[in-house]
Amino acid sequence: MSLTIGLVMLVLTPPFGVPDEPHHFLRAYQISEGQLLPTFHDNRGGAELPRSILLTSKLLKASEWLTQPLSRRQILQSLHVPLDPQRRTYCEFSNTSAYSPVPYLPQAAAILISRSLGLGVIQILYYARLANLLLWTATGYLALSLAPGIRRPLFLLMLMPMSLYLAASMSADVVGISLAILFSALVWRQIAEPASPKKISSRHACLFILMACGIGLTKFVYVPLTALPLIIPSGDFGGRPRKRLIAFSVIAAALLTSVLWAMQTPGLDMVANGVSKDFYPRLQLQFLQQNPSAWLTLPIQTLRVAWKEQLTSFVGEFGWMQAPISPIACILYCLALLWTCRPNADDQTPRSIWRCVILIPVIVFSSLSALGLTAYLYWNPLASPDIKGLQGRYLIPLAPVVMMLISILWLRLPPRFRARRATWKLEFECALIAAAANICALYAIIIWFYTSKPSPH
Repeated sequence: MSLTIGLVMLVLTPPFGVPDEPHHFLRAYQISEGQLLPTFHDNRGGAELPRSILLTSKLLKASEWLTQPLSRRQILQSLHVPLDPQRRTYCEFSNTSAYSPVPYLPQAAAILISRSLGLGVIQILYYARLANLLLWTATGYLALSLAPGIRRPLFLLMLMPMSLYLAASMSADVVGISLAILFSALVWRQIAEPASPKKISSRHACLFILMACGIGLTKFVYVPLTALPLIIPSGDFGGRPRKRLIAFSVIAAALLTSVLWAMQTPGLDMVANGVSKDFYPRLQLQFLQQNPSAWLTLPIQTLRVAWKEQLTSFVGEFGWMQAPISPIACILYCLALLWTCRPNADDQTPRSIWRCVILIPVIVFSSLSALGLTAYLYWNPLASPDIKGLQGRYLIPLAPVVMMLISILWLRLPPRFRARRATWKLEFECALIAAAANICALYAIIIWFYTSKPSPH
């Protein structure tokens, strides 16, 4: 389903039709040339890259309001635009220049291969999208094999329209979400094992540390997820001292890599939005320090004015977040995610229940706070009354741990509340739900990009 629906989305979505895709392309191309460290001029990121990329992205820029639908002829003509790597110009991509090479590894590898084959700009873009989609499909297959008890909600999450829309694009979120899901699935597998689980070997511990480094080098706001090994019982590590050593090594690895990479950027002086000169992160931080009440009023006001947008951009919002599927469909899909957390009649209660109940909310709250703070500092005018720039898709990496918590709480209910139907029937229903949601998504994509829209005036 991932490959089938994802390939249709990959083809239907015009080039640069996904949020920030032109800038993701530029950063991935820079990495494919071996330029791993970002370059900044006047605190704005960019690089000398082939001029054809910039010209083609402007020609097909889908971030603007389109009063006329895109034509197949227009897209087919763009396929023949040559790369011409010798003619170069300075390209600015402030909002993606601070990313490390890690979230662009599949795209950069595809670009490198495509360049060696002499392909054009748009052809390279499609191959880079395909690399992301293949990674997402492999991640889903592996995660489902590692996550007993939460397979159905995880299946729905990874086939959610927004998830697949990102997976079939150049987005840097794909690698970050994949790492977060696999990391969560590994921890869940350990605590969901019966009374005699496998001991965590040194190789297993090194895998946790390596994945934590990857999370730290994708988006630092998800570093709190690396505290998940703390919920694993001490006996699985061979004792409390070894658990402390491994768990804190995992957290330290994520923090250290995140900090070391942040030192390669201008930090609070960085211009991250690429457009406005009215955003001042350092002054914004001073405003928060001088107005402590804003730490409470900002999230409340943001939820009040933007809850519907957060919901639709979590489940499915296309174009440059301009074409959502029905809010009712989004609510139903979220309810389906919650309902599929219901355990089977023969599922065993995971160990470390109280650790999960205490630690998971702390992890989620910490990541949400970091997300909100980052968005407020870099994407909002000084003293803005609410946080703009937050999108529901940023919650996808946190969804697996929330599913873990819901499943654990559900297991504490009396047995009559568990699913007693055949497993294949429950899984078939999940497949139907995912298929129906993605049919709605494909319809929304076609309507947005290929039919006339009213004038914004």
